[in-house]
Amino acid sequence: MDQLLGEDHPFLADVGKDLLALCNHGDAGDIIISGWRPGDPISFPPENGAHGGPGSQETHGFLLLPEHFEHEPVMNPKEGPIRGGNIHELGINFLEGRRPVAKPSRPVRNGKTTLRVMTYNIHSCVGIDGKLRPERIARVINRFHPDIIAVQEVDSHRLRSGEHDQAELIAAHLEFRHVFHSMLEEEKEKYGIAVFSPLPFEPVRSGLLTKAEPSRLREARGAIWVKLGAEAAGREVHFINTHFGLGKDERNRQAAALLGEEWLGSIPEDEPVILCGD
Repeated sequence: MDQLLGEDHPFLADVGKDLLALCNHGDAGDIIISGWRPGDPISFPPENGAHGGPGSQETHGFLLLPEHFEHEPVMNPKEGPIRGGNIHELGINFLEGRRPVAKPSRPVRNGKTTLRVMTYNIHSCVGIDGKLRPERIARVINRFHPDIIAVQEVDSHRLRSGEHDQAELIAAHLEFRHVFHSMLEEEKEKYGIAVFSPLPFEPVRSGLLTKAEPSRLREARGAIWVKLGAEAAGREVHFINTHFGLGKDERNRQAAALLGEEWLGSIPEDEPVILCGD
């Protein structure tokens, strides 16, 4: 702790204990920022977590947000310093998507609108830190302002992910339209792929490319096909999301099925197609 705060810190043991408690708090975020300035008076009020930090400026809290996050001023500076409650409210609004990021106009080149496409394997909304957070997936998607998103490995009402409908949660956070297709169903539990978009689209087809092979530890694999309206890019656009298997032979069979007459093979050559997946 002395390497972090310095050996000359007047309350090294106390601050170290407080920082450990803060890091282990159930509501602690992914990043914790704390500090002090030598020479300033330091106080340790009993209201745990109620202030911006120890010192004479303890009520002058701050919040770091992505530069693209647009929001109304937290409060009028003339009314006094920003309090922890103001920052908490703003942070919660951001995390829960109550103030969605304003989508920029899509760039226009040669008279045609450009589509921004995203494909994302969300691993059942579990991050590399092991935390299950569908709202974080929505924030990542929102950061890139996509026009349409292909998502793989989506849980629906599965016990392992809190029995939530993850596609519904993500769509609600983004305020996007969506369609979900399950490739695994066990009673009410489902697992599959989804498509999200703020643009109007028409579901065309959802189905399997290959069936499950439990004896070979292979999951069923499928695809979702939607059609974006002409307002999306000046003309209708076919969009297909899929999730191929791990084995070479099953991937070949899945690709062959996707190229068949039920899928890509039925689309006229002069109509644009976007194929996404994992």
